[in-house]
Amino acid sequence: MSNEYNDVVVDHTYDKKADILIITALYEERKWVQRVFSTEWRDVKREGTIYQVCDYQINDRVLKVVVVSQLQMGMPHAAILSTKSLVLWSPALVVMTGICAGVRGNVNLGDLIIANKVFDYGSGKVVDGKLRPAFEPVLVDAWLWQLLEVFRNDKGMGEAIHAEYPLEDRPQDPLTIHIGSIGSGAAVVADSNVVEGILSAERKLLGLDMESYAVALATSMSTTSSRRTESFIVKGVVDFADQQKNDSYHEYACYASAAFTKRFVDRYYVELVVDNS
Repeated sequence: MSNEYNDVVVDHTYDKKADILIITALYEERKWVQRVFSTEWRDVKREGTIYQVCDYQINDRVLKVVVVSQLQMGMPHAAILSTKSLVLWSPALVVMTGICAGVRGNVNLGDLIIANKVFDYGSGKVVDGKLRPAFEPVLVDAWLWQLLEVFRNDKGMGEAIHAEYPLEDRPQDPLTIHIGSIGSGAAVVADSNVVEGILSAERKLLGLDMESYAVALATSMSTTSSRRTESFIVKGVVDFADQQKNDSYHEYACYASAAFTKRFVDRYYVELVVDNS
């Protein structure tokens, strides 16, 4: 079919159901998802958005994996793209991969954070110039949390992800995978005082970003009486939300979060997709 997009499939009869939908905030994050999962992707235009689609085989099962990245950062864009994609693809599992800021002292640069709770750290009431927080978090389902907890503690798994990174700019410390809270907000944070303020209300905070809460909330609200969509967030730490920001481990963090997702799907695809179809 000819169209203004080179090599983009525009076909409304194309299979509309995905097994796994992966959402990223940035193109570099999406690029690593594609690189880790498959060498053969198709660009599919649907309702004005171009998705990348691959057929991913595990044993005798072929899964349809769809990945899409936001055009702009932030929760409004993440919420709209997530909601639209959930409606168009009806996935069994939604994952957000990519980069985040970490809480200094709790995580190291290059570490992965799996969110068991995500929240909007800007929600609450401002009184006398100060925010009185009233977080309404989205929690990962208990059964999925258990799978993630078991998998992140699998001996040698973090070392294998670290060793398979194909570039040179990797952290010297071994990859550590944490589970804890991620707070999302409207702006990039480069102020340790802001982090301390959020920590005072959420002591298990491990990371900050600008999108995860929107993706998790959209997914949690997509459940119907006939179908449930599961989701989790996994992100790599690239800075500590202070003035000492740098780009040293952006590529590594994007890779590691995508590689963790692939390995997790390889291990638990029956529970995540087959039993949830």
